Amino acid sequence: MTTPRPYFSSGPCVRPRGWNHQPKNEFLLHRSHRCPSSVAFIDSLSDRIRTLAGIPDDYHIAHIPGSGTGAVTSLLMNLLGARPAQTYVNGVFSKRWLMEMEKILPSSQFHVQEKPFGTAFDFKNADPTHDHVLTLNATTAGSCITDFSWVSPDREGLVIADGVSAVFGMELEWSKLDAVAFSWQKCLGLEAGLGTIALSPRAYEHLQTYTPSWQVPHVLALKSGDKVREEMFKGALIGTPSLLTLDEMDKGLDWAEAQGGIKGLAKRAQDNAQAISDYLKAHNTGLDYFIQEKVHRSPLVTVLTPTHPDHQSWDFVYSVSKALDAQKLAYDLNNHKVVPSPSFRMWTGPTLEPIDLSYGMTCLHKELATQSQSRL
Repeated sequence: MTTPRPYFSSGPCVRPRGWNHQPKNEFLLHRSHRCPSSVAFIDSLSDRIRTLAGIPDDYHIAHIPGSGTGAVTSLLMNLLGARPAQTYVNGVFSKRWLMEMEKILPSSQFHVQEKPFGTAFDFKNADPTHDHVLTLNATTAGSCITDFSWVSPDREGLVIADGVSAVFGMELEWSKLDAVAFSWQKCLGLEAGLGTIALSPRAYEHLQTYTPSWQVPHVLALKSGDKVREEMFKGALIGTPSLLTLDEMDKGLDWAEAQGGIKGLAKRAQDNAQAISDYLKAHNTGLDYFIQEKVHRSPLVTVLTPTHPDHQSWDFVYSVSKALDAQKLAYDLNNHKVVPSPSFRMWTGPTLEPIDLSYGMTCLHKELATQSQSRL
């Protein structure tokens, strides 16, 4: 019988069941990452990432220090500034990218559509001559962007996307995305030392012909002077990486490929999210979805808010979460306090299984009842 696991962190996320921490590539751990065999190994990882995530053959892939945050920041600093930009804010990370944009762009050069946490955006005024900065999956709200019909095939601007917690867990319309940054530690549950970027031919051509007026830090720079660092898109890395991280990615790709590629990974996430939905329908938990419209709910993370007025406080949420942690029943269930509604958060990515989510909901439900009774 499969034993459920109690790990629900939205990052770093749980590794696949039965994960073996022993290195697969012993040779890699004792070599320079700059030697030909290491560079070839890293380039082969890029090819496998392309196939697994469904990235088109003509997109250019490179790896950036600093996990997903470093990768997104690199895209913003290297690609923005040639034309006006529009950005869309409804969560913690989309707000963070706005703050990065404010550091490099004058306020007259970008427009912000800011919505309450998790609220869907209105793209009717999306200008195809502008750059657009999106966060595909908002982990603190439990929402995601599902509509890309507004993206013109003849656009002049670039669609730049934070896909940190989306790639490897959702099937994406890559033809609508020009520059995507993503992480290995979300949907694959791996080490977080490196992030990855994928550039469409349009984005790569823009990179070749445009050099921003600001200084891009060396570890995030995709160009040296006015020349693209082409070696980065052929397996070379900036700085010294953790070789164990590269070894883990090799093993993680083995696991992901065995699940049936991106379709299999996306199906696993959907099944996990459905396990929570099924539990909520079958039990009076005193919880409800933070995102009410099902079409906008993320398949990768579920955010639940208490419905009883006495439970709608961060003190209550943290008390329940700490109790479950202390009992070693379920870990990392409290959401970020920056979210306007006190809430619980459960990662539902592909390294988990429905039995884990059903178990997590059972533990949460019981502890809610216990603490509710103790407060009478």
